[in-house]
Amino acid sequence: YGYAQRSKEMQRQIKKIIEDYILERQQMTCLFILVDSRHDPQKIDLEFMEWLGENSVPFAIVFTKLDKLSSAAAKKQTEKYRNTLLESWESLPPIFYTSSADMRGRNELLDYIEELNKLPLECE
Repeated sequence: YGYAQRSKEMQRQIKKIIEDYILERQQMTCLFILVDSRHDPQKIDLEFMEWLGENSVPFAIVFTKLDKLSSAAAKKQTEKYRNTLLESWESLPPIFYTSSADMRGRNELLDYIEELNKLPLECE
């Protein structure tokens, strides 16, 4: 959903493709949003999460690149994100803390995906 350097028309087209895919994908049980833990909450990410909530799309947040931060800095950044979300959310979606470099959070994330895969798909 990030558009980089695109024209307004191209951004509109990409947004429609993404929204249609997400809303019409009946097999999807959870959308994972990858968030670079080194950055403050980004407006585009917060707006996207808000849109997901408004459309009852289940999602989880996966903080990435925790190996790039000290333990204290990682805690501070992820808490800042959580607190920002709690300004408009009553409860938070599942949150995972990961690093591909040191495999941090890998097992927890895989266990969650395994549990999701055990859930029956709802038919309309």
